[in-house]
Amino acid sequence: MSAIELLDEEQISLARECFSIHAPTGMLKKEKLSTVLLSLNVNPTPQEIESLSHGAEELSLPAFLEVLAKCPGPFQAREDILDAFRAHDTAGSGKISHADLRYILTNLGDGLTPKEVDGLLTGKSDPIDYEDFVDDVLA
Repeated sequence: MSAIELLDEEQISLARECFSIHAPTGMLKKEKLSTVLLSLNVNPTPQEIESLSHGAEELSLPAFLEVLAKCPGPFQAREDILDAFRAHDTAGSGKISHADLRYILTNLGDGLTPKEVDGLLTGKSDPIDYEDFVDDVLA
């Protein structure tokens, strides 16, 4: 299975549009790859870009779509985040307590500050529907 198959029609359409703006000749120069990926809310490291582009100096649209599909970004991030919440949702209810959410957000990954978490939880019911929460944060 091609990595491109992981992208839906909307993602491919957005990617094509960004590609065409930055690659009017049909070939995207590697030095513009990071800019185009950032415009799609994908922020790979320089090492990831080098690895995913296989060192190519220019990328065609299909090669660019392959890189995009393999990049860790919001397309994959949503499911990764939901998986973290599901691990704490022992009842399988789709909800998580503010206390558990606070723990996850301050202690896992690049943890948020307590003040940042307070801002995210303001006005949210307890327990919180974590799928809605993730969609709100990623919007």
